[in-house]
Amino acid sequence: MSIFYDAENNAATLVGVFISETAGFVLTTQISGVYYYALNSQFTIDINDIDFINSESFPLNQVTAVGAEYGLPQLDIPGSSLTGWTNSYDNINASYQKTDWAITAVLCTVNNTANISARTEDWSSGAWVNSANDSICVFSLSDTSTAFYESFRRETRRLTSAWGAWDNTQDLNAYDDNLGLQYQCDRLVYPSVNFTTYDPLPGSQPNYSASAGTRTLFLDFNDSGVSHSNGIFSFADHNIVETDITGGNFDIDISLDGVNWYDCNSGYLGGALSDGDGCRIDTGVYSITANNSIRFTLGIGGATLVGTGPSSWGIFLRFRWAPAMAGKYLGTFSISDW
Repeated sequence: MSIFYDAENNAATLVGVFISETAGFVLTTQISGVYYYALNSQFTIDINDIDFINSESFPLNQVTAVGAEYGLPQLDIPGSSLTGWTNSYDNINASYQKTDWAITAVLCTVNNTANISARTEDWSSGAWVNSANDSICVFSLSDTSTAFYESFRRETRRLTSAWGAWDNTQDLNAYDDNLGLQYQCDRLVYPSVNFTTYDPLPGSQPNYSASAGTRTLFLDFNDSGVSHSNGIFSFADHNIVETDITGGNFDIDISLDGVNWYDCNSGYLGGALSDGDGCRIDTGVYSITANNSIRFTLGIGGATLVGTGPSSWGIFLRFRWAPAMAGKYLGTFSISDW
């Protein structure tokens, strides 16, 4: 017969929870000039003092640690992984360190109160003890944009105002037309955050808090080998309203050649389109209010053809957001009836 002594006179406790980068194992990526921790970046967790464990007759795991805000997986920590641990009753002054706690979650976050937490495990779980809050950016998402769909996740399909490939490492306020819109965590936003205190690389992060003026984004949609004379733009995961479009705070322009632009905010008046003409149609059916969409036409004689658009058979697309769009966001933008 086995007899276990478990008076439970002292509740298990821990203090001193810390997280830091593991030097040499930090991976970064940049989106709209902002540095983010990337998938598989490694961190070091320290728990300085763990007392009165083993009082539950040696539970399999003595400590639990979580770091979801960093994208870190849960740690279920047995006594054998602790420093200063023995199987003696009410073991005190143990500690813990792990130097290769790596980001595994698929997420994007910009968080100025991020921390990790740890607690003891006993007859009942102890209280969570948090590390100090930190400002962090984490990005571990894969690109999902296509020739018909933009998720504002990675800038692989984004273009400069001269229709070149976009450089995602550049500060939006010092690149291209110096007036770029920002991709941030699966959303298009008007840049407004001061990232200079955010890990990783806080000394190298951009400051977008003083961004001003009408901000731009250039994209393309195409359908190789197929001609189109109209289409429907659809919006999802957004807080844009119809008056942002009709009031001119969010201008959507399309072009077949990158020179002459047709205005999707204004109604089509008929005939062939010239530079600046409105191209929006069927507003009674297609609107942000009714079904999160806009329908457009390329006018009489207008169509996508070989030799038109960014890579033939397509259209150029230009977004222009006024300062009144600060605080607005757009999660996905796609084209159909195309």
